[in-house]
Amino acid sequence: MPVQKPFLPSCSRTAVACSLAAGLLAAGPVLGSFQLSPQRIYLDETQRDAQVDIYSQSNEAEEYRVVLTDTEIEPAGDIELLDPVEPDAGEDRGHFGAEFLRYHPRQGVLEPNQRQTIRLMARIPDEVEEGEYMARLAVRTMPSGLDEEAFAPPEADDEEEAVRAGVETLFAMTIPISITVGDPDAEPKIETVRYRADDDGDDGELQVAVGREGDRGVYGALEVYRADGQEPVFERSRAVVVRALDERQFTFTSDNPPVEPGDEVRVVFRAFDEEEDEIPGETGGHIKAERTLTVE
Repeated sequence: MPVQKPFLPSCSRTAVACSLAAGLLAAGPVLGSFQLSPQRIYLDETQRDAQVDIYSQSNEAEEYRVVLTDTEIEPAGDIELLDPVEPDAGEDRGHFGAEFLRYHPRQGVLEPNQRQTIRLMARIPDEVEEGEYMARLAVRTMPSGLDEEAFAPPEADDEEEAVRAGVETLFAMTIPISITVGDPDAEPKIETVRYRADDDGDDGELQVAVGREGDRGVYGALEVYRADGQEPVFERSRAVVVRALDERQFTFTSDNPPVEPGDEVRVVFRAFDEEEDEIPGETGGHIKAERTLTVE
C-alpha cells in the first residue's frame, strides 16, 4: 500500500501531498495499526448514505479523529488535502464535494481489535450542477491517554517545521469519496506516449497520458500494443482519471522495455470486462478510446 502523509488541519493548500490511493504513514515512536473498509465510496442521488468501518489492529487503545476534506490532484497522482471549500453563491465549485457530506461519530477511542462504524450522508442542494464531486475521509489516530492538546495543530516557527512535527505523532489514512449529481458523462482521450530511460540506459518507463472530457471521471482498462501487435505489451486493469484531473499520467516499467522512442504503439482505453468492486464504469470490454502514436 503506498505511503501517505498525514492530514494536518492547520496546513495550507500547499503544505501536504499524498498518494492518490489510500495509504498509511507510520513514523516516530508512536506505533499504531488500523484499517478502513471499504477503500472507496461512490454516492449518487439514489444512494446518499454509506458507512466506513475502522478496524483496530493495535495491542493498545487508540484515540481517533475523523475529518472530511476536499482535494487537489496532480497529473502524476499526488493529492493535497484541503479544508472543505465553500464557494460563494453563483461561484463554480469545480470538483469540490466535502461540503455536501455529514458524518458521525467524529472522534472516539478504539480498544484493541475493536471496530467502529462511521456513517456518512450526502445532502446535495437543489442548485448544484450535474457532475461528479470529490472528497476524502481522513482518519487520524494516536495512543489513548493523551489530552485534547495532542490533536491540536503543532506549534512551529514555519510551515515545514509544523509538518515535520505532525509526522512524528500522527497516523493518517484516507479514502476517496465520489458524489454524482444527475447523469453526467465523460469520455477518455489518449494524449501522448513517452519513454524515459534510466541513467544506464538499460531500464526505463513508458509514460502514457490519458485525458478526460466531460463532467465526471473516466473508469476502465488501459492497454498498450505494438502498432501491428495482437497482445498488449503493457496493461493496467484499473485506469481512472478522476474529475479533479483533466489529464493523468500512467507509468509502465520493464526490465526489458518492449518499445523505445521512435516505435509506433497503439493505445487502447476500454470498458471493464466485468463489474469491478467499488468502482463505477461501463462493462463489456468495448473500446472507449484508441490511438496510434509514435513514442517520444
